[in-house]
Amino acid sequence: ADAGSRIIVEIDSPYDVYRLKKLGYRQFIWVLDDDLPDEKTVLDWIRQFDLPFAISLPPSQADSELAQTLARAGITLYVRSVNDARQWQQLQTQDIAEIYTGTLPPQLL
Repeated sequence: ADAGSRIIVEIDSPYDVYRLKKLGYRQFIWVLDDDLPDEKTVLDWIRQFDLPFAISLPPSQADSELAQTLARAGITLYVRSVNDARQWQQLQTQDIAEIYTGTLPPQLL
């Protein structure tokens, strides 16, 4: 099968979208860190994306105004890395679709 449709590429910069498209990838996750761009910048970029995408946030930003705005806009949000069951339970009350984890067993998720 076509790897370009199976693999989800993580990008740190929205400028990377052009490169991954040229390589043949068709979906991505934009990884934002604690030093978030301002909301207007993020929204301006996502309006330009023409591939399926999600955004990954650090746990400290899961309940931020930006996260709430993105969720209202229908953007799939991930939080990374969640390695505590209580933290996952807390995130489930927010607009977080999925998490990255290295230690939580599937039966807790």
